[in-house]
Amino acid sequence: KRCPYFYKTPLEFIPGLGAKTMQKLLNCFGTEMNIIHKASAAELNKLVGERTASDIVAAREGRLNIIAGGGGTYGKVISGQAQTN
Repeated sequence: KRCPYFYKTPLEFIPGLGAKTMQKLLNCFGTEMNIIHKASAAELNKLVGERTASDIVAAREGRLNIIAGGGGTYGKVISGQAQTN
């Protein structure tokens, strides 16, 4: 009887979220876990813009469009196209 495991996409894998944007988020929210789990969509939108905020919220909710890797290629996240399942 284990606690459920929650898969989380590291913020560094979200397209358009570079070092400067990440530092801005960390300065405001403190940790990556706070950004992923606690920052509201409105707060994120105000700080980093609608597209990046939308991708962070989609990552939080497990709705990111991820193309799996394999055969020597890395998988990738497709920005702005959250899954709707």
